[in-house]
Amino acid sequence: MLSGIDNLLANEKVLEKLRRRRVAFLTNTSCHTSTGKESFMALNEALSTSSKAGISTLFVPEHGYNLNISAGNVVPDVINDFKNINTYSLYGSRKWPTNDQLNSLDTLVIDLRDVGVRCFTYATTAALAARAALNEGLKVVICDRINPIGNNTDGPTLNPKYRSFLAYFYTPFIHGQTIGSLLKGLLKQHSMIENLSIIPYQIINYKDQKIFLPPSPSLQNAESIQLYPGLVMLEGTNLSEGRGSSLSFRCVSAPWLKSESLADEANNWPTGVQAEACKVKYSTGQYKGKILPAVKFEPNCLKCDGFSLGIHLLSWIANNQPEFIWTKSKFIPLDNKSFIDESITEENFIIDNLLGDNSLRLAISGKENPINIIDMWRN
Repeated sequence: MLSGIDNLLANEKVLEKLRRRRVAFLTNTSCHTSTGKESFMALNEALSTSSKAGISTLFVPEHGYNLNISAGNVVPDVINDFKNINTYSLYGSRKWPTNDQLNSLDTLVIDLRDVGVRCFTYATTAALAARAALNEGLKVVICDRINPIGNNTDGPTLNPKYRSFLAYFYTPFIHGQTIGSLLKGLLKQHSMIENLSIIPYQIINYKDQKIFLPPSPSLQNAESIQLYPGLVMLEGTNLSEGRGSSLSFRCVSAPWLKSESLADEANNWPTGVQAEACKVKYSTGQYKGKILPAVKFEPNCLKCDGFSLGIHLLSWIANNQPEFIWTKSKFIPLDNKSFIDESITEENFIIDNLLGDNSLRLAISGKENPINIIDMWRN
């Protein structure tokens, strides 16, 4: 597998142009070349032969460059602390680069890993950064990567009422695209679209898997990425998806969970997932130091239906455990430049924000059969 960054580094003509420009890079440490080198290090070395001295600015998404900041937490700027390069956060006091930052640049290169689910924030960060760069006349280069869960789509299409940083693209929840195709579709009407270029990935031997690199702190293996489309919906409830334990995005847990009964039921669902009741110990988060009943999930086929698993889980627990509730949080409008706004008091159901629509919550609250719920979006 050759990703877009590999093909960029192999294109001396493009590299020579970049060496004559002031280049910023939006990436993190989860992005590597096929040889195992971090994308930032590889590109910086390739560009450092010129008087421009390689990459001049680093932009980082949620979790920071080193993936050491927990989900939802503000990522700070780091000035002159990363190979003497200013590192600016796009997940904190700003969601996209400022005009002052962009005015000192000529080109923005983007290499980020997506997981095929609309609420995973890297693609939104890439889109907002690319739009801001095009607005200022910069060239934008997207180093594309394969969608790890494939090109199938599923779930509700975005309802404009719920458009936010978590629900940005007008696609189904499971969008079936790469970051490159998402941005190309979103920005196709931009007056400076000719400044956007996408360097494609190339499948050489898909089975030739390298060591797994987590795209975010809580997605620690390939199984968690397969299950993420369904288990991420637990974040809109008082259930835990295992974040803070060794089973992050591989289990469902709560102090009151009837794990044995749930596991028995889950093994009869047509989701391609094996369920097992267990106990899970939390090392961080709200359950730090506690051991809770849980159900562990293992994909038993290459094409497990993680999204369907999530629908069945929410439906069964909502109908069988009176302790279950849908949780709420502040709704920050998309046009807010910052994630920090103490003036906002309006709250939305988190599940509606995640999915970009309220149809799932209403259907489950109305005790609709989970098969019928899934068919709403598949038929």
